[in-house]
Amino acid sequence: MTVRRSLSLALLLVCIIGLSPTGAQARDDFPVPGGWFYSQANGKAGGGDVGFSVTNNGGIPFWDWFQRYGGVDDVGYPISDRFVWNGFTVQAFQKVVLQWRPDSRTVAIVNVFDELSAAGKDEWLLAVRQVPRSNDWSSDRGKGWEQIVAAHQALLDPYPAIKAAYFAAADPVALNGLPMGVHELSNVVVIRAQRKVFQQWKVDVPWARAGQVVVANGGDVGKEAGLYPAQAILPRTPAGDLPGVGISTTPTSAPQPAPPPNASSLASPLPPGPPSTKSSIAGLWHKPLTDDLFMTRIGESGAGWVRTFLTWEDVEPTETSPPSYNWSASDRAIRLLRERGVQPLVNIVDPPSWAAFPTCGPFRSAAMQDRWLQFVRAAVERYSQPPYSVRMWMLYNEPDFRIQNPNDKFGGGWGGGCWGNHPTEYGAMLRATYPVIKAADPAAVVVMGPLAADGCGASFNCAFLREVLDPAKGNAGGSFDVASFNYFPFFRRNWEQFGTSLLGKAEGFRRTMAEVGVAKPVLVAETGIVLDGTPATATAQANYVAQALTLGLVDAGRPDGRGVQAVIWFTLRDSDDPNDRWGLLSPSGEVKPPFVVYQTWVKELAGLRFVRTESEPTYGTSPARVCDSGPYFCDALQKYVFASGDLEKWVLWIDAGPQRQGDRYSTTARRTVELPADRLIVVRDTMGAVVPVNRSGSSATLTVTESPVYVTLRR
Repeated sequence: MTVRRSLSLALLLVCIIGLSPTGAQARDDFPVPGGWFYSQANGKAGGGDVGFSVTNNGGIPFWDWFQRYGGVDDVGYPISDRFVWNGFTVQAFQKVVLQWRPDSRTVAIVNVFDELSAAGKDEWLLAVRQVPRSNDWSSDRGKGWEQIVAAHQALLDPYPAIKAAYFAAADPVALNGLPMGVHELSNVVVIRAQRKVFQQWKVDVPWARAGQVVVANGGDVGKEAGLYPAQAILPRTPAGDLPGVGISTTPTSAPQPAPPPNASSLASPLPPGPPSTKSSIAGLWHKPLTDDLFMTRIGESGAGWVRTFLTWEDVEPTETSPPSYNWSASDRAIRLLRERGVQPLVNIVDPPSWAAFPTCGPFRSAAMQDRWLQFVRAAVERYSQPPYSVRMWMLYNEPDFRIQNPNDKFGGGWGGGCWGNHPTEYGAMLRATYPVIKAADPAAVVVMGPLAADGCGASFNCAFLREVLDPAKGNAGGSFDVASFNYFPFFRRNWEQFGTSLLGKAEGFRRTMAEVGVAKPVLVAETGIVLDGTPATATAQANYVAQALTLGLVDAGRPDGRGVQAVIWFTLRDSDDPNDRWGLLSPSGEVKPPFVVYQTWVKELAGLRFVRTESEPTYGTSPARVCDSGPYFCDALQKYVFASGDLEKWVLWIDAGPQRQGDRYSTTARRTVELPADRLIVVRDTMGAVVPVNRSGSSATLTVTESPVYVTLRR
């Protein structure tokens, strides 16, 4: 199959991720020495003077193998330059990633979805792409290759249309990989393969008819998930130079990798590699800061997510016809985050006063809601494209706040939302906004504005979630993808009956949704402890960083996909008010101990999966355990077990229990825990320092306090 024929056939392809090449002209691609240059996937709808070349340069025959694998038809347009990944020279395309194997002088196709698992992206895949986790394929070991292929392809048998799409490829195993898992929902069947994902829709959606099969391309998903170096995905001139730089970054030779795995290991998910430098669960709360120091700190933190804000009033302060937008500030803020490998969770807040007053609540009129929809559509269309690639959109903050002062621009509040007395109107806003976002970007994830759901009464409407979802009121159960809440430990008692600390609020939200027939994942949009200058609370703040992130990772491991998608620490930096310090950094950007705790947690836990808990409960009526007014326990041992490949990790601490508001978050309890000495590798504290262990012969013990420790063992 020639590349020219591939280009013409590619005009007929439709895919759920990335742009399908439509209307391509000769100027979009042309020959270069040793290969071909393509601009179709340069983020500018094709054309222009930048893109990516596919060549045989440096003795690496990507151009030859690109054609051998079917060209644009089966490989897609290039979306990166060459780069070194896992010790191999690779190049990413829309559909697959090609990998040079110097030992065999061949070009292989990377199992991108296995690599996503190894990078700890399974929770993200499930939430953002509805991609199931891989099945347990340990039974592959010891089988012949033909038996392995047959067993995996048997997953396709109940779904003839998906099976036909899978086998439509010239070489199904080479181009798609082996089927690894299946996820059947009420509206879609999703089959995960090692290199692509197949979706068959049961209902009509904007991008597919009922019964139609669409394909999520592995190369594009890897790019969206941040697997590739930021420098590698920047479009270049045909000479391989970055515009305005003039320095080619195309490697001329490849390093010598380790021998390739055998066929049996390729057929099963790759074991998780070293911990990722980013966490798929850990996030930061961050007002739009563009200072280089703070952006550097964000990149250093290991956070995978940053909740940032897009203020409608800043972008469109004046009502004009047609609308006039100034995106310059938000362009820079979001671009800088993406350049540091961080996923922005964009929170849209604060309409201009000409559209709503107070600006935190309902719109002035139906016409003003239409202006809101215009603005949201423009924002999503702009920021869903590279270099921004935003996928998560949040609507208002703490919308369950009740307006305190209708004459005040912000309703007498502080949090960016005041729909508390208007749940029906907020539900209507969600119902109107959700299809607009999905039409602008079908891959977008819509997050309901995070609810306080505490401080019930005059300040917050704690029935807001139920009323927004109630079919007789807000009727918005189908108009968001993720529910979210803000959680602070001084309200812990309100939720402890459902689970320990923030696990309780997550479960409480799921139960409220279930009462009206809604099942959604949840997201912790803010959590933290204010530091007011005393040593006790300074210690507690650092401890709670590790505890909150650990509990979020525990909940993310729920098999039903309804777990916590991210835990956002409030805040990145302290305010200038010495009595309002929630941050990991000082106001000027100096590192505080909680920042190091955050970094250490990412190094220890990123990429690990939750296995089990052996924790003592913190809620109940046992007289022997109640340490204050009950039914709350204190000084409970918390033990959560995670795993990665051949390693197991325990996270241990003593939980002081649910204090009353105003109490100090500390405890002097100590417990001695036995460790399996024959499997023990190392114990580290929240700052990454090695913790001494008491060894006596074949036994080992560890003293545990309120400060978490990470125990690494062989499995």
